[in-house]
Amino acid sequence: MKDIKSMILKIIKDNPGIRYRELLRSLGTVNGILSYHLYMLENEEAIRVEKQGGMTRYYPNSIDKREARIIGMLRIPMVRRIIDFMLVNDGCSLEDIALHVSRSKSTISWHMKRLAEEGIITKYNNLYYIKDKDVITKVLSKYKLVIDKIDVIADNYSNMMDEFRF
Repeated sequence: MKDIKSMILKIIKDNPGIRYRELLRSLGTVNGILSYHLYMLENEEAIRVEKQGGMTRYYPNSIDKREARIIGMLRIPMVRRIIDFMLVNDGCSLEDIALHVSRSKSTISWHMKRLAEEGIITKYNNLYYIKDKDVITKVLSKYKLVIDKIDVIADNYSNMMDEFRF
């Protein structure tokens, strides 16, 4: 039993912000066993469970809460693309972002609202700005491998779905 807890903790440390289904797939275990051990790890304060935008994510307790919230947002591939664009373009309009990421303005608006709620961006005169570029850059740098893995998974999924379109 201790081995599975150690494995879960290692996966969470290596993949901060991981979701339940990702953990389940990584471990190749059953739902009840994972639920039990996550509950125990949370009670032992080895991990922290954060609910963000309707998603539950798991973090090692060693990660700062602010960083955890940023990681949670950056694990969403579309948000990551938006943030990457905004990091090199100061003061972006909704239209600029939508054009860059090839999505509708309504889709981008939805993401921007979530980013604003998390305190990552701000809006002034119909332009969007990253509130603290240094913090975002630090998180991107510190957890680069984690976020790069997510990009690969998202790209693979997107490519797979493109193959099934008629």
